[in-house]
Amino acid sequence: MDFTSNSSRRRRRTSSVLLLETSLSHIFNRKNKQFRTIPPRTTRLLSWNAGGVTYAASAGWATKRPASLVTHLDGSPISNVKSLSVGFYHACAVVESGEMYCWGSNRWGQIGDDGGGGVGALAVSPTAVPRPGGTPVSTHKSVHCGQYHTCAVLNDDTVWCWGFNGDGQLGVSNTANTNALTVPVANLEDVQSQSLSVGIAHACALLKNATLRCWGENSHGSLGVGDITDRLIPVTVAGIGDARSVRCGLMYTCAVGARDDSFWCWGRNSQYQLGLDGLSTNRWVPTEVSGITMLPRKCTCCETKMKARGYVVDRCVSSCGA
Repeated sequence: MDFTSNSSRRRRRTSSVLLLETSLSHIFNRKNKQFRTIPPRTTRLLSWNAGGVTYAASAGWATKRPASLVTHLDGSPISNVKSLSVGFYHACAVVESGEMYCWGSNRWGQIGDDGGGGVGALAVSPTAVPRPGGTPVSTHKSVHCGQYHTCAVLNDDTVWCWGFNGDGQLGVSNTANTNALTVPVANLEDVQSQSLSVGIAHACALLKNATLRCWGENSHGSLGVGDITDRLIPVTVAGIGDARSVRCGLMYTCAVGARDDSFWCWGRNSQYQLGLDGLSTNRWVPTEVSGITMLPRKCTCCETKMKARGYVVDRCVSSCGA
């Protein structure tokens, strides 16, 4: 689950929640159907599950506790968080300085270096994700967790992934697992930092020229390339043209067209998740979902400047006065 993007998880009876605590926040507790109000404070990180109890990352072994701050080993909280994502048994956060911290299960190397415990160990408090050899990285823009792997966008608009790679979800031309930022994902250039989405075992990235590319597990057609063969490096999605947004689910993907706000989905459809008029067959290529028009969009200053430099051009340019 991302707070700058999206990644999907299997449904569980109790789902972990991570909160970026900024200004005044109202948090809904599904168990007692009440909101909890958080007063304005410096951005910090909280963790709990839907029932109000969780195994929160903190100094020492995970303990069952009410909502609490996620802290480093010295007890200091993670502050000024700008990007946050949750996988099956791990979580990661990027702070304003560009450093990334991950914690939880490291069975497949998905949290990177866990302070010397090695792959398979647990990181009981947030630890920095390094390059091979332990060199820290302080240029992260955003983080996106999959089931047992993690991906990040760096300041140079490159994408790096680490962790489990049995289906090619790391995008590095092989299926070897890795526990650090070893090599960038191939065949990607100028990725929009908020337009990377990671599913259970596949991922998609939107380039600044609106090209959509996906890689990884493809047993149900979630890559949108017309077959069900896994891809070890990103490939261009066919038939959708320019895109402005993409989200990956459990073996399926949806995207929004950049020029006409059309809505497209493809991949697994056993639960009718593609929205195709009651049809439950899988789709190996993008299929337009009918009845969804004029999707809302927020035009940011950054986006307007991007469009003025020749990137995705649509109605947002005129509405923003670019």
